[in-house]
Amino acid sequence: MLSKVPVVVAFSAGLVAAAQLPLGGNDGHDSPYHHFESQIRRVAVIGAGPAGLQHAAVLRENGFEVRLFERAPGPGGNWLTTSELPVSADFPDRRIEDGAYVPDIPHRLPHSRVYHNGDDGISLDVRWREQWSPSPVWEHLTTNSPSVITKLPEVEYPPDHTWILSNKQIRRHVRQYAAYKGLLADDEEARNITSYSTRVERLHKPEGSSRWTLTLRRLQWHGAAAIRADWWTEEFDAVLVATGGYDSPHTPSIPGVPEWAEKFPAHIFHSREYRHPSSVEGKDVLIIGASVSAAEISRDIAPHVRSFSVSVRDRDRSSVDARRSVRRLAANITRIPEIKRFHSIGDATSVRDAKLELINGTIISGFDKIIFATGFRRSNPFLAGFHNSTIKGDENPDVDVAPIITDGTHIRSIHWTGHYIPDPTLAFTVGRPWTMGTLAALAVARTWSGKARLPNLQKRWEQYEGPQRNTFFAGLFGSLGHQAYHRQFIVWLNNEALELGGRLVDQWALGNREEFVYYANLEWAEDYVTAANFSRYENTPRSEWGKEESTLVTDVYNDW
Repeated sequence: MLSKVPVVVAFSAGLVAAAQLPLGGNDGHDSPYHHFESQIRRVAVIGAGPAGLQHAAVLRENGFEVRLFERAPGPGGNWLTTSELPVSADFPDRRIEDGAYVPDIPHRLPHSRVYHNGDDGISLDVRWREQWSPSPVWEHLTTNSPSVITKLPEVEYPPDHTWILSNKQIRRHVRQYAAYKGLLADDEEARNITSYSTRVERLHKPEGSSRWTLTLRRLQWHGAAAIRADWWTEEFDAVLVATGGYDSPHTPSIPGVPEWAEKFPAHIFHSREYRHPSSVEGKDVLIIGASVSAAEISRDIAPHVRSFSVSVRDRDRSSVDARRSVRRLAANITRIPEIKRFHSIGDATSVRDAKLELINGTIISGFDKIIFATGFRRSNPFLAGFHNSTIKGDENPDVDVAPIITDGTHIRSIHWTGHYIPDPTLAFTVGRPWTMGTLAALAVARTWSGKARLPNLQKRWEQYEGPQRNTFFAGLFGSLGHQAYHRQFIVWLNNEALELGGRLVDQWALGNREEFVYYANLEWAEDYVTAANFSRYENTPRSEWGKEESTLVTDVYNDW
């Protein structure tokens, strides 16, 4: 039961980006709302991690015909943990348009082909791993958030679970949710809903059409000696993208690295390929980067290595999560400055011969393993028609097509509700999936079913606050920015429900708030999160949000 019904909020104007005719409906000048040009019935969800599963479930519960596509062989996203390794990352990054993979589309569709070992110079093992991109989660990884904010609705962890969860506990929890919602790969109920081991090669809306076309490729093992590939297309009234921001590893362009990585690929690799400390037992290790992965891997390997160092760039690390990562580096690790270049490989016979020059001119060498914990970029190659890599950083030029992917550090042209501004029949997961997943899914389901209204095109652009990473709503869970975003969703959904019908959504439970605040002050930063954060904006007009305090903006993609 809601203690109070929030009133309508007035949104402040943000950046006005490139105008584009609406593809997903008619925004008449006389209407303050968007009108979809046809009824939305059939919906595709791309990605079966915690966010994608919630969206698929909520959409089904709201009467949509849903198809769930996932390139991995089962649900879980990054939490589908495995001992399998991703294919080796490229040094330096591939172009962002095909950073995660190179789309593979035959000339004629549908199409099928059976691959054997060595076809096209690729082993079956590599072909399979390239298709599904195994999770970057290593054996001993645990959450850096408590269970109270790392759970899905309607399913529970065992009563005696620990405060900090292992990746295996989360994997089982996510599978439990998928099973409860009929979204497991082997469920008869899911036979016409889920398509696992299926990669989306292209998403586009043909000119003059009101429907999206997905070009799909599924791989299936035929015994141990062959893999069958099937390509086909399907059409949808709307599409929800739930692939997250970690689909393409980021490797910085440090002179000399490509030559060394090509000659010693088992010794120079991205952190997503790390699995177990036994791989560095008794070795001299260098970690490049000061991200979450760098900190947690350093703690995992600390008791096992002979020596280890971490190269940290000299840049602003004032945000709470950046400070936390640096603070959590293993206590006995040696910190060194940024690496300027790797010297020429010459006649080196071992990676230990690699001479690394630091920005202060110091030359170091003698490392057995070099791990690039330098983050990820968002690539989404299937969105080729919405890429524009000529746009850098926060640039906002006038272009014909409002881009979604630019330099890979963020997505843009997305309304705060998750809808692509020029065409709201395309939407993206927004907010933290564990704590906002159901709210975000309700926003999409209700707008597509006519039970909640989006503002017209002009207003959507006015409410756009720029690339996702640089908004007032940025920040860790419990921060003022995050709680403002959470409240904005609740206010809007409840106002629309009161007028158009539908159940009201409640705020986060008081007991959960108290437990989380205790954890955050203990493990993150003292006084960064307080109980007052959760109610700060209940009686404050939207136009006044954020004026009395600053919200620290974080960058999770290139934190090195």
